[in-house]
Amino acid sequence: MKKNDFDCFHRHNISRYFEITKINALQNKTLIDYIEMRGIPSQIAALYVKEAIWKHPYTQPMEVKRHYGITVKNDSGGYDMSYGGKDWRQTEQKKPYGMTTFPGNKSGLNIFEDIYDFLSFLTIYKIKETPFTSIILNEHSPLHKLYRILPEYELIYLYLDNDQTGLELTNKIQRKHPRAVNCSGQIYPEYKTFNDFLLKKKISPQVTNPAKPP
Repeated sequence: MKKNDFDCFHRHNISRYFEITKINALQNKTLIDYIEMRGIPSQIAALYVKEAIWKHPYTQPMEVKRHYGITVKNDSGGYDMSYGGKDWRQTEQKKPYGMTTFPGNKSGLNIFEDIYDFLSFLTIYKIKETPFTSIILNEHSPLHKLYRILPEYELIYLYLDNDQTGLELTNKIQRKHPRAVNCSGQIYPEYKTFNDFLLKKKISPQVTNPAKPP
């Protein structure tokens, strides 16, 4: 295995000074409003994400202020979380880091950068689950784990960002699996993310889903 196979999927230098105190079903109105603001029905999101109550580790025992975030558990037992405040696009990942897998038909694999792109996929195609296995890379996922499982799938569909980081990862995956399809370049070439496409594009019922099984 090459040294760079141990790279991590990483976009931002972000702090990890938080502690999750409780995980609930999605019910906080502010979180639901945010999800729906991104064009995703909360009923779909609730099937895949949870509500996290978290605090800073330096919070005093008598402090009652609670922070809420939208979280998804990764395959390693950690959590990827987006949380409120000035910038709702901030994300954290609670160790251990890792990708999130939603099992499906193992003849095909969908790969998304984050949970909102996956949920956008479900929203656009008006489905509650994908026919194939889907992987969410999350922040700081060790890519060698992803590369290791690629040979297990006959077909791979990539829904990564149309930016330098996304294109570089697309190229790496296609070198390892030549039949991997760059769906982001086919479906939303004018948009950075699948969620941007959902929000800004008037969706036509004729939009073709390359990951739909025959």
